[in-house]
Amino acid sequence: LAICPAILQLLLLPACPESPRYLLITRQWEEEARRALRRLRASNQVEEDIEEMRAEERAQQAEASISMWELLCSPTLRAPLLIGVVMQLSQQLSGINAVFYYSTSLFTSSGLTDESAKFATMGIGAIMVGMTLVSLPLMDRTGRRTLHLYGLGGMFIFSIFITISFLIKVCLINQYFIGMLKNSVGLHKWIK
Repeated sequence: LAICPAILQLLLLPACPESPRYLLITRQWEEEARRALRRLRASNQVEEDIEEMRAEERAQQAEASISMWELLCSPTLRAPLLIGVVMQLSQQLSGINAVFYYSTSLFTSSGLTDESAKFATMGIGAIMVGMTLVSLPLMDRTGRRTLHLYGLGGMFIFSIFITISFLIKVCLINQYFIGMLKNSVGLHKWIK
């Protein structure tokens, strides 16, 4: 059953038009780009889009290219690069993958029935969606750094509680960990 989306994508991929931006900027095939845009927009008025892509191409050519070594050696670019890498690592090293992967078995070993454990795992997904909706306005109000630090602190505390609840066979803390994740490393690194 898990293979169905992949098969569906494989069958529908030939029906997808090529990227107009790729056709125009990379391949320099303007007519094919117009055709793809007309198909995507369901309109013949694509001149504005073509001109916008041309302007983007000119701006891209005006920018100086930078090598990986220059990126690492540049003091002005090193700090943003390091921040981005650390934020990605904080999500990967937060343990969220283990929480998701083992959530059903964690719930089962904590005393829930198999069916209840599956519903609790679905609840984790619902909590993630809900916390995303809460985090978006909260990020604007408090700032990314504050939200990130409080979220990491909360995840640390609730990781301890998850361990304790696993040891004493009581299941209730997992959802709080997920909530903290969505308020910190799980959301704001993707939003500009």
